[in-house]
Amino acid sequence: MGRWRLPHALYRAGQAALLGLLAAPAPAHEIMSSWTTVRLEPDRLELTTKIAAEAVWPAVQTEAPEAIFEVERVEELRPLLERCARRLHELTAAGRPLLATRAEVKVVEDYLEFRVAYPRPAPGVVRVEARYLARMSPEFEANFSVVQAGGAVLLSRTLDRQQPSLELPWPQRSAAVPKKAAAPSPPR
Repeated sequence: MGRWRLPHALYRAGQAALLGLLAAPAPAHEIMSSWTTVRLEPDRLELTTKIAAEAVWPAVQTEAPEAIFEVERVEELRPLLERCARRLHELTAAGRPLLATRAEVKVVEDYLEFRVAYPRPAPGVVRVEARYLARMSPEFEANFSVVQAGGAVLLSRTLDRQQPSLELPWPQRSAAVPKKAAAPSPPR
């Protein structure tokens, strides 16, 4: 009987640990991170940013301090959210600002997904600054992936309040497609 005590004790400890894990609350969504994909398309540059609605709301309130977010009011708030989408990031090429040609916002569960399109810049360096990071908690992280048309990941980087920008080489139209690399994935 003594030889079964250790395995039985381990079995009971394993059961207790499993019950503890099952009882622990799981986070509903990640509010200390955002995920941005910069997509280099043949005719445009497109940014898609996914961020928890409650996390981005301080940035929205700089645009409209009285605004209150309720999922039921998204259609009513759409013009405000689209203006905010255009101001989340500042893009420059050759030292000149790129002006957004289109901005869209949609709700995905507890997240807002901002999609902003810009005209295709001339080859050279494009600077992307995540302007909203200045209004976020110091622990907040912005995960960026730069993806070429066709899906090849050119760059993955995490930005924060201390390092809110990145520079990326904007390729010629005939640039070779690099090998795929892993990119951070937003929550689903």
